[in-house]
Amino acid sequence: MKFRFRFYLGIILLILAIVCPLLIPLIVQSNFSVLIKGFLSSILVFGLPEVLIVLAIALLGKEVYGLLEQKIKNILFKEKVSRARYRLGLVFFAFPLVIGLLEVFVKEITLAYGSYYYWVEIIWTTMFALSFFICGKQFWDKFKSLFIYDSYVVFEKNKKCVC
Repeated sequence: MKFRFRFYLGIILLILAIVCPLLIPLIVQSNFSVLIKGFLSSILVFGLPEVLIVLAIALLGKEVYGLLEQKIKNILFKEKVSRARYRLGLVFFAFPLVIGLLEVFVKEITLAYGSYYYWVEIIWTTMFALSFFICGKQFWDKFKSLFIYDSYVVFEKNKKCVC
């Protein structure tokens, strides 16, 4: 009974640690003073998530936390993903970039958002961030190699490209 309570409380703390930075738009939209908004926002980004993760590790134990972390990494960072998942990830990667570029040159796009401008931008940013997880480890490695000067592409011979 005690282990079960500690386990669920640890999971809740981990979820809260992930959700904390997502609460910042609510604080920015609130009626607090600028000083309080800045203080609360900085705590939600830099202080509270770390404290919650440490508490969750203390409640769950190092072994259980490591097991959860490994399972999540196996789901999010698959070595090889399906072709459909990879293409969906590429759409999630490219679409926000193209829309962002068009927003700069075609002001009517941003005007069409109206009062929902910030929410639409949050959606585009979330799509872009999710694209890295959807595409899997292969895409992470390809993206990382863009920033390494000495990296180069090695194509496998006798491999058909079905693009």
